Amino acid sequence: MLRETTAVVLLLLALGAAAQPLEVIRLTGETFEHQTQASTGQTTGQWCVLFINSTSSSAQDRAAEKAWEHLGEVEDKPAIMAKVDVASSAGLAKRFSISSTPAVLLFRDRAMYPFTLDSSTATDASKLASAVEAFIDGGYEQQEARAVPAEPSPLSLLVELASFLEVQPNVFFYAGVACISIGLLLFLGFMSTGIWYAMPDRNTKKQPQAAAAAQPTAAAAADGGASAEAASDVTEGGDVKPT
Repeated sequence: MLRETTAVVLLLLALGAAAQPLEVIRLTGETFEHQTQASTGQTTGQWCVLFINSTSSSAQDRAAEKAWEHLGEVEDKPAIMAKVDVASSAGLAKRFSISSTPAVLLFRDRAMYPFTLDSSTATDASKLASAVEAFIDGGYEQQEARAVPAEPSPLSLLVELASFLEVQPNVFFYAGVACISIGLLLFLGFMSTGIWYAMPDRNTKKQPQAAAAAQPTAAAAADGGASAEAASDVTEGGDVKPT
């Protein structure tokens, strides 16, 4: 009975190893915990995660990525190979205290084990891949197991914000002064623009004066027209018509 049970367990382990994806899994801040379950039991298997910086031109980062591509294609690997780009997932870098890249963490047995990069293999993708394989196969036991940091919660973010404000209590004060200053400048700008457009045009002031000056001229022109009409009547009739 014991032999049968052992055979079943070994078969399940073999099937689990064979079912590993034949590629490198890309993890982000949104997918990391859901896929790895690093701090919630690690029921999805062992994960060997490479942290790289896509904005860096470091030869070590490039060699590490090539090594991971090779390891991801191995069919009977005991761990899922994954990578995190800290340039777009700064929260994960902070969570796992990744201060430089490349960095490697092996998640297994509800703990994590850091892989120490050797300077002699860090820039050689082939040698690095062999070193990581040896680490996953048992070399991790030479490292002290570390507790997996819990995924940040809204409460922890509030506590962190409170700690930040305690260290720098004047942040909100300066931010408030800046906002008030900007608002005051915008208000003065709008008021000045409104007053400018509300001012009457100088041409509109001259129009009534011009109209008043034109009235006597029009009256004189009318009187001149009447006199001319009377003179025309005298010429045609020969006699002056009584008025």
